[in-house]
Amino acid sequence: MAGSTLDSFNGDGSDTITPQDFIRRFLREMGEKKDEVKVKLFKNYLLSAGEADVWYWDLSAPVRADWDLTEAAFELNWPPTVVVQKAQTEYEGELLETKLVEKELGKKETVLGREVWTHVVWADKMQKPAMGAKVHTGSMYITHVRRGLPDIIKDKIPSTFTTWAEFLKAVREVDIEHIKDGAEKLRKEEETKKAINTCIAQLAEVVRCQQQVQASPTVGICQQMTNTSLQAPRTPPIPFNVNANSFAGRGGDEATYSRGLHVPRQQRRSGWRYVPG
Repeated sequence: MAGSTLDSFNGDGSDTITPQDFIRRFLREMGEKKDEVKVKLFKNYLLSAGEADVWYWDLSAPVRADWDLTEAAFELNWPPTVVVQKAQTEYEGELLETKLVEKELGKKETVLGREVWTHVVWADKMQKPAMGAKVHTGSMYITHVRRGLPDIIKDKIPSTFTTWAEFLKAVREVDIEHIKDGAEKLRKEEETKKAINTCIAQLAEVVRCQQQVQASPTVGICQQMTNTSLQAPRTPPIPFNVNANSFAGRGGDEATYSRGLHVPRQQRRSGWRYVPG
C-alpha cells in the first residue's frame, strides 16, 4: 500500500466513500496486476478489526483465494445503493422553473474552485434538465424559457433557436460589459425607487398623524385654547393722600404729600391739583 491514497475501508457506514467506490478505487490501484495479487493485497485495504475486516475473515478459504468470488461476496454484503432517478416530467418542471435572476447579473459564483459569471452558471445548469426532459436536440420550451430571461440578456440573443445547445451557447456568449452596464443601471433605478418609496412612506405617516389629531374629541378645545389670549390682571392704582399738615421744608414753599411728593407752593396757589391715576 506504499503511496496509496485509498483510506482503509471500515464498512460500517462511517467511510467517506461508498463501498462500490472503494472497490473501484482498489481496482484502479491494482492496475494490471493479476488476480492472485489482488487477493493477497485486498485484506490490507480493510480497517483492522472493522466490520469489513471481520466479514473478510468469515469468508471460507476458497472464496478468499479467488478474486472473482471475493468481489461477488463483497457486492452481496454491500449492495449498490439504488439511486432514485428523476422522471422526465420532473426535468421538464426544473427546466421551466430555473430562473436567471435579474439582480444577480454581472456577479460571479465559485464553481469547482473557479469564478464563473452568473449567466454562464445558469446556462450550464439548464443543460442537464434539458437532456433529462429529452428536449435538448430540439427547440421545445425554448420560447417559454427565453421569455422569462431578463431584458439585458433577452435583447442580445435571437428570438428563435433550433436546439437547446444553440440557445444556451447564445446566453453564455452575451457580452459581459453589456451585462455589467445594464446591471449597474438597474441598481441605480432600484436605489431611486427605494428613496421615493421612503419619502412616500414618511409623507403618509405625516398625513396619518394629522388625521388622528383632527379626529380627536379634544381638537375643538385645543383650537379654542390656541385662539384665547391670556393677559395679566391690571393692578389698581394706589391713591395719593395729601397730608395738609405735612408741609415742611424750606420756608413752607413746598407741600409734602404722604408718598413723598413735593409740590411747589406757586403751583399750589395757581389751583394745581393732583388727580390720582
